[in-house]
Formats: sequence, C-alpha cells, structure tokens
Amino acid sequence: MSSVLKDPIQTDKPHVAHIMPPRTWRLLCASDLGPRSDRAVHRAALLARQMGAEVLFVHVVSDRQAERVMYLKANRARTRLALQAERAMAHAPDAFRVEIHLGKPLKVIADLAKEWQADMIVLAAPISRRYEKLLGTTAERIIRSVSCPVLMVHREPTADYSQIAVATDLSMTSVRAARVISKMGLLNGACTWFVHAFAPPTDVVADEAKTAEQLDGLTERWQQLVSAQLSPDLTASGFDLSQVRIVAEPARPLDAIEQISERLQPELLVIGTSRWFMLKRM
Repeated sequence: MSSVLKDPIQTDKPHVAHIMPPRTWRLLCASDLGPRSDRAVHRAALLARQMGAEVLFVHVVSDRQAERVMYLKANRARTRLALQAERAMAHAPDAFRVEIHLGKPLKVIADLAKEWQADMIVLAAPISRRYEKLLGTTAERIIRSVSCPVLMVHREPTADYSQIAVATDLSMTSVRAARVISKMGLLNGACTWFVHAFAPPTDVVADEAKTAEQLDGLTERWQQLVSAQLSPDLTASGFDLSQVRIVAEPARPLDAIEQISERLQPELLVIGTSRWFMLKRM
C-alpha cells in the first residue's frame, strides 16, 4: 500500500508517494554495415538478452554527396540493417528499432546517445588508419564525446561473457568503470580479474635467482595491498568476491594489460579512460 503524505501548508491536498519502476537498459549499436559491424550487432543482441535491454540499431549515411545517391544508400541501409537486427533480436522482436540518419557519424551517434539516454554504445573495433595515429579513430573520438560507456567489439561473439579483466589504478575512474559493469549485470556468472600494474624495482642484482625471489615477494606484497584497498569498494558495489581475482603485475600499465590478456584470454576488457587522447598521443 502506498503511503499518503500530508502537505504541511495545504492539508486538504494529500500527496501520494509512488515508487517508480526501474528504467529498462538502453543499448545504442552503431553499424557501418561492414563485416566487423556484424559482430557488434550480434554482441548488442546478446547483451540485450542478458540485461533485458532495448536496442537502437543505427547507421549513418554521409550527407556529403548528391541527394539522390544519399537517399538511395539510406533506403538500402535500412533494409539491410533491419533484416540483420530482426535475426539477431529474434528473442525479443519488440525490444529494438532501426534508424538511418544523415550526417557525420561522430556527431549523429553522440547526439543520439544523449537524446535517447543510452546506457552503453556498442561499436565494432576500428581498423587503425595512418591519419588516425594522431587524432584517434572514430570510436576513440566517440568515447571522448559521450558520457556513457563504449564497448568496442573485436571478435565474433558466441556467448555471454565468462572471463572479464578489469584494469584498475585504484582511482575513482576505474572504480566507477567496475561499478557500471556490475550494475548492468555483465558479471553474472563470470569470473572477473582485477589487474593493477606497479613499477618494478630498477636496481639490478647480479644474482638472477635472488632478483626473481625479491620480485616475487614485492609482487605478493603489492597484491595484498591492492586487495585490501579494492575489496571494500567491490563489496559496496555489489561484487561477489568469490568470483573475483585480484592480480598485481610488475610492469607498465599497457604491458600488464597485454600480459593478463595473453594469459587469461578474457572476452571483455574494461578500462576506465579519460578524454585526453589527443594530448596523450602528442
């Protein structure tokens, strides 16, 4: 039964407190209709089934071409993307829609994500081109332009995630990234590895065996330190610690992520990132 609250000024007008139902998760999947984007469509459909989410499938046609050509491409794209989405979302035919937009992909996707209040954008992992070495790929620029998580899909998905690696520097950025995937339910049934990189000692000892022993001891101490600092945040975020592994790697962050990826072969890598890609590249 809902409670009735009396207005302290106008006591003759009661106010009824309603409990709002939770909003359905929303995924925005952008496709360029290439083979790589097929993987993103399939992953978005799998996530939608796992999360009980709605999906907006989007394709953007450049408006820098003749009007007749532009609309011809748009009609073809709508037919192809609609057919692909129907097949992928057969489990929930009423939980998706397809839209074709004219304009610049970066702006259209960023505007749609904000307007539709998307909880996550799903994209195909881009092919890096020479001119993008400095400015970044379209996917990276989208990350800088939106406030929601962006998932870049590299491989053809076959099932829900079972092995997840989360890169953490113990900052609030990485903690927030972990909370997002936990809240979305992506960790259900998955083993999650939290990887923290620390700087190895720079002094070199002639005895290699002794050096290895010292490094092992240092790694163990760092692992205990990271676990003690991270575990309370994970518990507060709803993580099942029995499904969590915390690892400290004596390496640079990039090397640590590569090492854990090669060793564990995770299906999902989670990284909290900043918007300063261009400055870092320069």
